[in-house]
Amino acid sequence: LDCGWVLAGALGESMVPSPLLVAMVKAGRLGRKSGGGFFAYQAGRKTAEEKPDPAIDPLLARCAAAPGEHTAEAITARLLLPMLLEATRVLAEGRVDDPRDVDLAVIFGFGFPAARGGLLYWADTLGAQRIVEMLRPLAPLGPRAQPTPLLLEMAAAGRRFYRSEENQSQGEGQTEEQE
Repeated sequence: LDCGWVLAGALGESMVPSPLLVAMVKAGRLGRKSGGGFFAYQAGRKTAEEKPDPAIDPLLARCAAAPGEHTAEAITARLLLPMLLEATRVLAEGRVDDPRDVDLAVIFGFGFPAARGGLLYWADTLGAQRIVEMLRPLAPLGPRAQPTPLLLEMAAAGRRFYRSEENQSQGEGQTEEQE
């Protein structure tokens, strides 16, 4: 829960806390330290029961939204595209110079599948225009799901985060727009 508060505080509208997590904090369901979160914890045990704690059901019912379509692509978009948008923000702001740094951070920090090459490498396999299209159904989420100026520029120009494979093998890792 603490991670969500820190991210929301640091990222503003691009990271909105889950209403469920807010309700859980207000209800004192803080995980192990309070004896209950999504699961019930018994005093002296480090692990929870394997089943969700039924005491969480009223909170879940208050926060539940109408079910939507949950295709593999919809789930991928909902999970990865906000992270990708934040990566475009840090690149545009110059807080990160090299797309490889972002990719290494998500692989080693978040556990992004190394076989996919990292978040920005994965994005290049889709192309910026396709990513902009994938963001359209997420528009109701507000600013956190709107294409950034950098992404829109890349889509309009057909640019990628990484240069061609030939240039990558020479050790150049700048985005094409940083040239």
